[in-house]
Amino acid sequence: MRISDIKAALEAERDHCKTGIAFRVSAIRREGATVVVAVDTIKGRRSTAIDETLEGSRVVWGDNFEGHGKVFVVSPDTGELILDYAYGPLPGVDQVIRLFPRDFLTPLIDLWFDPGRARKANDLLKGQRLAKTPAEKPLPTAMETLRERQVQAVQAALQRSALIIGPPGTGKTFTVGATLAHLLCRFPNARLILTGPTNVAVDTALIAADEWLLRLGRPDLRSMMKRVGSRFDTRKYAGRDHLLAPGLYEAALKLSLLEDEEPPKTNIERYVAWKKRVDEACGALKVDFVALAQDTRVLALTTTSAFLHFDALQAAKAWHVVVCDEASQVTMPAALMVGTLAAQAVFAGDPNQLAPVVQCKAAIPILSQTAFDVLTQARTVRLNEQSRMAPGICDVTLARFLRRQSNCLPGGFARHALASRAVAVVREWPSRAPDPV
Repeated sequence: MRISDIKAALEAERDHCKTGIAFRVSAIRREGATVVVAVDTIKGRRSTAIDETLEGSRVVWGDNFEGHGKVFVVSPDTGELILDYAYGPLPGVDQVIRLFPRDFLTPLIDLWFDPGRARKANDLLKGQRLAKTPAEKPLPTAMETLRERQVQAVQAALQRSALIIGPPGTGKTFTVGATLAHLLCRFPNARLILTGPTNVAVDTALIAADEWLLRLGRPDLRSMMKRVGSRFDTRKYAGRDHLLAPGLYEAALKLSLLEDEEPPKTNIERYVAWKKRVDEACGALKVDFVALAQDTRVLALTTTSAFLHFDALQAAKAWHVVVCDEASQVTMPAALMVGTLAAQAVFAGDPNQLAPVVQCKAAIPILSQTAFDVLTQARTVRLNEQSRMAPGICDVTLARFLRRQSNCLPGGFARHALASRAVAVVREWPSRAPDPV
């Protein structure tokens, strides 16, 4: 795959996003200083689900875009957009409005247009190996609860690149946390980056690592891991303020108290006033990123934040391993660029679950791929035991799945192929009784 093809796909996706997302107005009203617009998707036009990801989008309407504003709040339950700073004549019922979400692609595109960084990403794609990798050693006895494949996954982090494939219930995040904790304990100078496509992914993996350090009897290392960002769930860090930068916990506590006061979205004026206070509190969740990147041994942030702070990350002391959780949602160019931040890269996820969101058809062949598709020379470990369901429930679910799917496929050959594939999966992924809590 050529670098030029990757850059072209990224630019095509960005250009497509610039056309805006179209919705049809079904109702409109004023609520104090805000405008509430109920919208419907338009069949055959570029559209998307009405959810919170649209908050912060620029919105325009009219033949000459004489009307414009900002989407301040989205109410998915009612299909309403609450506009702040709306100017010009309001749109009428059945009129088309266009939303332009915030641009998260440009920072990544800029990195791919840097020849040195693009070359490093391409080296990872080609499977460039490390001159020397650390030797595998038996894991500490505190990790004896890990299953065989989970142990293999922890050891795989010593390679230049590793893929950890974890279907639901196989303990993927549990294993990612064990990997981070083990690297911290075994290598006193190790510096790690934890990232993922969402705040939820980053928070969950970081807290898993924090718990593993307790199991390993190394509470002294817990304060060496830090979370940065402004959109993470502050409530998850109750009792874990050591994971936040100095001063960040106080700001996060204030935000958490505000979040507990969330009014119903049916009271538009109260909700908008509350949302503005929340945004102001989020603005206070800022840290000296350069200093933190220099002194922290585990830095946890989303992939979007990593691209925004790429220069600061590279200017800091060398990073040894970058771990990307929920990597099935990270498009291939983003995964490769994240992988250049450290000498070694680990991508964990389930390629059979959520995939990257790509809106431009021309970009799909490249941007729909992930690390699991292109890192063919990476050490791959598939977690093959699940503890979310008892064996009997697994059998019932499998039987029902096969019956429903076979009825949807024409011909005995198709049914036989599906059944054979399912049996192969079951043999590879045996169930076991849930672990005791």
